[in-house]
Amino acid sequence: MVIALAHAVKYLSAFGIADAFLETKFFTMFASKAHMLLAANTLTNLELYRIETDNSARGSLMWVLDRTKTKFGARLLRSWIGHPLIDKQYVSDIAHQSVGADIPQGSAGSNRCRSGNP
Repeated sequence: MVIALAHAVKYLSAFGIADAFLETKFFTMFASKAHMLLAANTLTNLELYRIETDNSARGSLMWVLDRTKTKFGARLLRSWIGHPLIDKQYVSDIAHQSVGADIPQGSAGSNRCRSGNP
């Protein structure tokens, strides 16, 4: 990113308008973004929504994870898959909060899970 900016400044200085980049409030660090930006070919190669062999959804990550009941839920899940979060600590905090809320302490179901019995 810095290299691209340097080339842009060099190019614009030939026209005497490189001062446009002095307003640094228009620039933000990529790391300050909340979501990862994935290119279209990356989304295709990762087969997040469709597999390339037969262009079907069956076998894609979206197909595996999609147990939503509404169209809104499916769109939200699609957005989450296509724009993964960057901040590892934030993801960890959210995961711990949701796991703690979903599993009641001392329930029979949690005992079966720990012992390996169905």
